[in-house]
Amino acid sequence: MRSERTEATQGQLRMLNLNIVFASLCAIGALLISINAENPVHAVVLSVGVAAAVLASRGWSGSLSSRVPLLCLVAASAVWLVGVLVLDDASASFGISVVGTVVLFQLPRPRRVAAAVALGAFVVAVVVARMVTSPGGALNVLLDHAVHSTSVAVVGVTLVFLNHLVSGLITELEESREREAELAVARERTRFASDLHDIQGHTLHVVKLKTALARRLVRTD
Repeated sequence: MRSERTEATQGQLRMLNLNIVFASLCAIGALLISINAENPVHAVVLSVGVAAAVLASRGWSGSLSSRVPLLCLVAASAVWLVGVLVLDDASASFGISVVGTVVLFQLPRPRRVAAAVALGAFVVAVVVARMVTSPGGALNVLLDHAVHSTSVAVVGVTLVFLNHLVSGLITELEESREREAELAVARERTRFASDLHDIQGHTLHVVKLKTALARRLVRTD
């Protein structure tokens, strides 16, 4: 009964963590869209990035296919590309920052560095392309995207990192509970073996005494 309650509590913690992350992503995405969208097309483009971020986080929870974050990364990259080169909107970095972080955490550790470098190179390449094609001057574009895009990206990365941290703690709790259950089984086996050893030892001692008594009686009677 206690084990069932523990599993239920851990499941509730996971669900609460995911709900908090989803709500935060949706709220921040809606705020970015309401502030930066200048027309319906602009709003749709930013909405695709937010949807990719939310869907990638849900795919990370294991409820969807493992390919979902990769598809979301393609969508978020397209939003970043269109948002910077066409719409000149630095807030388009929200989707790619969230999805990119989710994908990086899913990769094995040896491959994370190479993937992070590749993703960073893509982001920088888009900004450089905007600087080259911008009529307003490369310095203004650099300052705008360096401050605005970085701020938005930091928010997205922080949310995903906190989600990853809490999920890791819950996983450690589950593993600890499993180890505790294994130790309880091992202790029960040890106790049973000890009791069996004591019983057998007592029985053998009684047999030994009876044998000694029988030897004496054989000689006297």
